[in-house]
Amino acid sequence: MHDISSTYAVSETDHAQLNKVIPDLRCLLALAVAGCGGIAFGPRPLGAAEPHRGGPWHSLGGSASGQGISGAPNATPQGLAVDADGRPHIAWREIVGREGQHPLSQIYYRYWDGRQWAELGGSASGAGLSPDGYNSFIPQLAIDSTARPHVLWCAEPGPKVPSEIFYKYWDGKQWREVAGSGSGLGLTAGNARANWSHLALDLRGRPHVTWGHHAHPEPPHVHYLFLPEAPP
Repeated sequence: MHDISSTYAVSETDHAQLNKVIPDLRCLLALAVAGCGGIAFGPRPLGAAEPHRGGPWHSLGGSASGQGISGAPNATPQGLAVDADGRPHIAWREIVGREGQHPLSQIYYRYWDGRQWAELGGSASGAGLSPDGYNSFIPQLAIDSTARPHVLWCAEPGPKVPSEIFYKYWDGKQWREVAGSGSGLGLTAGNARANWSHLALDLRGRPHVTWGHHAHPEPPHVHYLFLPEAPP
């Protein structure tokens, strides 16, 4: 590895000047981001938190009692992320019916807006994020630097049809897919046979996806895809 200490030496005087300038730069950057409609530095209040059974853990808006966040039975949470303001975002699978022995399930999403568990663009009602009539499962969730949710999941498009990988993200106004990633045969386009998937965003907001490819009788393998450019 290249040692930059000798190339970019900084004197004690320079250090003193930097220590004076850096706080001002931080303030200017925070104002610029807030003025552009992005997130501000520092956590915002989460709203009225409720102690859970008198212990140190707290719930939000009845999140740990009754029907919780999903508001319906047959729900399995599998995606959790927290944005820069400390707000939790949750994605889950919910079984909504059956076609013979084939379960029909949807992917839903809510986030805590400071007062309630809110949805975005119908993300927690109707068909949610996933195509209607599919068996969708194992949602994964990531939040980018502007607090936009990105959701990845596996789904079987029909009975005895191998599962594929699907992806959608919130662009600030609506849920969008990338080149058919949220419909049809998803981003894997008929070549996944996936039994698990994972999603991560890099510092540029580009999604990276990996999944387990299992085509019997072959042993399972790990596959990977990414987008060279961040979604708009």
